[in-house]
Amino acid sequence: TAGKMNEMDALREDLERKSKEALEAALSIKTAEADSMLSDMKEEHAAEMRSVRERHARAMLMVETELAETKAVLQEEHAKDKADALDSLKDFMAAALAEKVAAVEATCESAKVKALEQ
Repeated sequence: TAGKMNEMDALREDLERKSKEALEAALSIKTAEADSMLSDMKEEHAAEMRSVRERHARAMLMVETELAETKAVLQEEHAKDKADALDSLKDFMAAALAEKVAAVEATCESAKVKALEQ
């Protein structure tokens, strides 16, 4: 029976060793699979981030272009409004000057008439 006990102990130790080896092999396989999945996920994330950066850059370029166009339109409108205001002011001042000239001419004519009457 001692021989059978030694044999059973040896079988148990062999079974434990084989179980441990099988578990280590399975763990190694699962670790490799997890590493591979993680690597794939990192690559996908990096590609997605590149895509996001590219879309962001295109969107910013569009916004900058739209802002530049809007600024140009507003500057053009401002220049036109300013020119229109200056033209209106010029017309008003010309009319006011014409009135003053007419008033001075009328005063001169009146003074001339009075001088001739004397």
